Order: sequence, then C-alpha cells, then structure tokens
Amino acid sequence: MTNMHLGDRRTAVSEKLQPIWRLGILSSALLFLLAFSGCASNGEVSQIDLGADPSVELTNLKEAMDAARKGDVHLLSPSWYTKANQSYGEAASLQRKGKDTRLVLEASARANTQLNKANKYAKIAGKELKGVSDARNGATLAGAPELYESEFERLERRFRALAEDIENDKISAARRNAKSVEAAYLDLELRAVKENTLGKARKLINQAIKTGAKKYAPKTLATAQASVRDTDRFITKNPRARSEIQKKAADVLNAAEHLQAVTVQAKTWAKKTEEDKVIWVEGKAIAIQNIASGNEDSRAQSLDGHFQDIEQSVEALLGSQKFLNAEVSRLQVEARKFAKETEEFAAKFDRVRKLFTRDEAEVYRQRNELLIRLKGLNFQVGKSYILPKHYPLLTKVQNSFKIFDTQKVVVEGHTDTTGSRATNERLSQARAGAVMSYLVNNNAIDKKNVTAIGYGPEKPIAPNTTRSGRKLNRRIDVVLTVR
Repeated sequence: MTNMHLGDRRTAVSEKLQPIWRLGILSSALLFLLAFSGCASNGEVSQIDLGADPSVELTNLKEAMDAARKGDVHLLSPSWYTKANQSYGEAASLQRKGKDTRLVLEASARANTQLNKANKYAKIAGKELKGVSDARNGATLAGAPELYESEFERLERRFRALAEDIENDKISAARRNAKSVEAAYLDLELRAVKENTLGKARKLINQAIKTGAKKYAPKTLATAQASVRDTDRFITKNPRARSEIQKKAADVLNAAEHLQAVTVQAKTWAKKTEEDKVIWVEGKAIAIQNIASGNEDSRAQSLDGHFQDIEQSVEALLGSQKFLNAEVSRLQVEARKFAKETEEFAAKFDRVRKLFTRDEAEVYRQRNELLIRLKGLNFQVGKSYILPKHYPLLTKVQNSFKIFDTQKVVVEGHTDTTGSRATNERLSQARAGAVMSYLVNNNAIDKKNVTAIGYGPEKPIAPNTTRSGRKLNRRIDVVLTVR
C-alpha cells in the first residue's frame, strides 16, 4: 500500500477502468477492493469491498455500535466513539439520499475503523478506571444525577477527562487523578443513598413531632428515630448492600408513617373515654367482617372474636385468588400456543397494530423486527418512574409479546436536545430501564431476552427546533425480534 492521496488513487483506479468500461465487458458482479488512508485524526481506514451490500454493512455497523454502547464504550472512549457515531450517521444519511454506493461504503468503513479504536481504548480504560467506573455506576444507581445534578455534571467532566487522557496515551496522568474522582463519586453515592432512603422518613418524623408526637406517641416516636439512626449507620458501613438497604428503607418509612398515624389517632382519642374507644374499634371490625364475608352478621362477641372471623375470611379470599391466578396463567399459555400455531406474520402484525389507538402507539415492520413507538407513554420532567395511568398501555405491549413468538426485545429510550447531553443520556437510559423492569417484573418476557438502551438525543425523528418536534423525539421505542 502506497501513501498516495485518496483522490489520486481514485483517479488512478478510474483511469485504469475506463478502457474496460468502454469495451462494455465489465461484469455487473465484479468486486474490487479500494484501500485508502484516512486523515491523521481518524486513523487508517481498512479495505472497502465496493461490491458489498450497503444495507447489510449499515445493519452490522449499527449492531456493533449498540453493543459498544451497551459496554459503556461511549463513556470509556468518548472521542473515538463520537467520531464513529458521526461517520455512521453520515453513511446512513448518504444511503437515505440515494448517493453513490461507494461513498456509503467508505463512510461505513471509516466508522468501523473509528469504532475499533474506541473499543481498543475502552478496553484499556476499563482496566485503568475500573474503580472510578464502579463508583460512577454506584452513584448513578443511587440517584445522584437527579439529587445533585450540578455536582454530578462536574464529576462527569472529570471522568471524561480521564478517559481522554487514556485516548491520548497519557495513562500516568489518568492514574494520578483517578483516585480523587473515584472518592468524589463514592461520597456522592453515599449522600444519595441516605437521602433517598431516609429523607422522606425524617420529614415525616419532624411533621409528627410538630403535631404532638412527643406527648401523644412517645414510644412510637422513639422507635421511628431509632430505626433512622440504625439505618444511617448501616448505610455508612454498607452503601452498596442494595437489597438490605431497600428492606431497611421500607421499614424506616413504615415506622415514620406509623408514627404519624399513631400520633393523629392518639391525639383524637385523648378526648374519648375507654368505652368510646372499644365501641369505635368494634364498629370498624364489624364493617370489615361484613365486607369480607358478604353478609350482615353483626352478632355480639369480643373484639378478638371479630378479628378471628376477619382473618378466616381473608384466608378464604386468598385461596380463591390463588386458584384464579393459576387459571389465568393456564389460559395465557394456551392462548400463546394457539396464536403461534394458527397465525401468520401478517395477521399477527395486524393484530398488534389494532391493540393500540392512534394516540397510544405506532407499529412498524422492519424485516424481522417489529417497532412499537409508544407515543402515549410520557414521563414527568426529569423523572424516570412509570405513572400508574400508563400501566394499561404497557399491558398492551405485553400482549404484543404474546401474539408474536418474540426472540429478543430492545427497549430504546430517546430524548430531545433540551438540557445537557449527559443528563439526556442518563435520563433516556433510566426511562428505558424502567420500562424494561416493568415488562420483566410483569412476566412479559424473560430478563435474559430483553435489553434497555438510552440513546439520549442521538436519534431524532423530527426537528428539535419546534415544540412539536421535540415532543416527538421524547419517546420510548420497543423493538421486537420475531420469527
């Protein structure tokens, strides 16, 4: 391979082929390889098969880009990944506009080369910055980006600087600065865990104290305060014991809510006689018993007797519910089996499309993929949890899984360009993850067969210059791979 300039080599190849074209003996299936060197900033580009199918090349490149992103290559080698993403976007744009196949293949080859560079440096960064990366993930999972946005953004810039040092072969500098960045992420994680775990409970306890907890519920107050102290100490020692912290958080919040309820009730009952209290509890017990049993039996008996009747009624209801759940599960299995055996792809597609109203979702077919664009799934500003009003829509998504023999599902999160890129990427990933968790937790699909990817503002479907365009770009896409 010579160092001839790309333009000179193209001219030379063209001149050599001119006589053959004139004679008309060049077969349409002729393959030839054009090797060229990219500019110094992009590295050397590998050989290009000008007979390759651009659609196949772009599909393979997209899968490689998605796999790299899933492996955090965009974080560990930000500069090279950005270049690869830009080149991929250029290739896709050229193909959409029907430009020369060679230009599409050249841009694809350049993107592949840049992605290889990104993977190379990401592998190095993954080892050198493992502690920092783990600390960053811990802070992110703890909710630090939402609680301490400005501080987290500053840390993100420092993390990127470490990754760029490695891209520039300044590994010593990266090692020298990594510890302080790791420590900062760990501190942010601890603060976030405590705030998310104990913040609401502390507010509830303070409110209870203002309404008279010290006077009317001193024992319950002491129990709630002790629960907060014990959990705070546990978090300090075990900030990543997430399952234990989650359980303790539920206990602490329950203790704080219980304190409020006891305080209000004790304050109210302070004006009642002992007999009034017993009659009030008896009335509530009888009402619950009648609802559970379905009759108006209010025979005279002790409070213990009433509560025993309630417990027996609840046990009977739970038994009935268990049987009904088993029947529903059996019917769902039979329905999936019937659909698989009797429906062809076109009919299945039409059924999925009819599940949704125009305002809920759009359904597209892409070769062996089905894309469900959830227009009706909206999140609160800056939040990633799913509102209960959207459960019916996600239930319809679950039903689409049952209609198709789904092999793989990718939940894609997208945003507009409003706000910082890092925030948008995190938010889109969190929202995609929330939808994935919902589907997995509701037994719609096995966890090993579903992936969540947050693209941030990278894949707009409308201009971000208008309000309506930005609204369209803020979306969740569910992509099903089907047979």
